[in-house]
Amino acid sequence: NRCVNIIADLWHAPKDQKFMGTSTIGSSEACMLGGMAMKFAWRKRAEKLGLDIYAKKPNLVISSGYQVCWEKFCVYWDIDMRVVPMDKDHMQLSTDQVLDYVDEYTIGVVGILGITYTGCYDDIYALNEKLEEYNSKTEYKVYIHVDAASGGFFTPFVEPDIIWDFRLKNVISINT
Repeated sequence: NRCVNIIADLWHAPKDQKFMGTSTIGSSEACMLGGMAMKFAWRKRAEKLGLDIYAKKPNLVISSGYQVCWEKFCVYWDIDMRVVPMDKDHMQLSTDQVLDYVDEYTIGVVGILGITYTGCYDDIYALNEKLEEYNSKTEYKVYIHVDAASGGFFTPFVEPDIIWDFRLKNVISINT
């Protein structure tokens, strides 16, 4: 509990909200827990809005720089993985393209804070802005999970001006 509180402070969790966390064997397990939380929260919201949750498989949006654990999550939990391609002009998640992959069956978007292949960070701040615009026009809200396996513990110290954490309205979970 003490460690969870230290990390919550490091990642600017709101003081007026209850938060929870857990230790895991590794970041892959943490991704699985974050993904499950997104799926279950989406299902609850979708059912409340009257969406037929069995008409289509739910989906997860992520850049092609993802770690293999996300592919495993989608297979294990019966989720369609919608992969936003990276290219020489977009060495991270293209926020210009991300909404092309989002619909009412999207359980969430994963932003990566430290892509193993490129060393780049997804622009979580810009992603939050795009999703804020999207969420203002629909009842089917989409939120962000930050896969901060590579950057979650050093970014707050090395690059403190990058806003990527719970200060952003649509970031609802983080793993590291």
